[in-house]
Amino acid sequence: NGYIQSKNKISTDAMLATLNKTNINAALLSVDLLKISKEIMHGKGVIGTLISDTIIANNLKRTMKNLDATTKGAAATAKNLNKLVASLNNNKNVIGVLKDTAVANKIRNSLTNFEATSANLNKTILNIKDGKGALNYLSNDPKLVQRIDSTMLNIKEATKNLNEDLEALKHNWFFRGGIKKMEKAKAEAAENKK
Repeated sequence: NGYIQSKNKISTDAMLATLNKTNINAALLSVDLLKISKEIMHGKGVIGTLISDTIIANNLKRTMKNLDATTKGAAATAKNLNKLVASLNNNKNVIGVLKDTAVANKIRNSLTNFEATSANLNKTILNIKDGKGALNYLSNDPKLVQRIDSTMLNIKEATKNLNEDLEALKHNWFFRGGIKKMEKAKAEAAENKK
């Protein structure tokens, strides 16, 4: 005892009217597309310029190649940077060693000691400039310099005299036997080393 409701059928005239509107719109669209295509073919507009101008087309191609190369280079650089960052924890490189607190403390202590030594050296240099200290006395006292020169001349003369005396002793009959024994012992020692 139920009823099924239905709608009125679309009439053929209504379908043809809708189809007619669609055809008119398609025709207008075709006309517009035809106008756009003609303008593009004649090099009008941005797209027309890109298509017809070979210089711009070549520049665009080069730009795309450069962009591709830059992208590849950036990817390689990023990969190398990632490797570098990952290697910073390695104890075999400088950064990895410096991250070790024991090594860092040793370096810090060394720098502190270096600074202290440098400060002491600066004080010593200032003392020398101000005429204080033994180094100043040694380098600036003319009497001391003269005495050192005199002592050096005396040592040189004494060495010369000693050499002459030793040479004379070699030829003395009293010491000749002992000297020959010493020379023979030296020669045997040299032979044994070979």
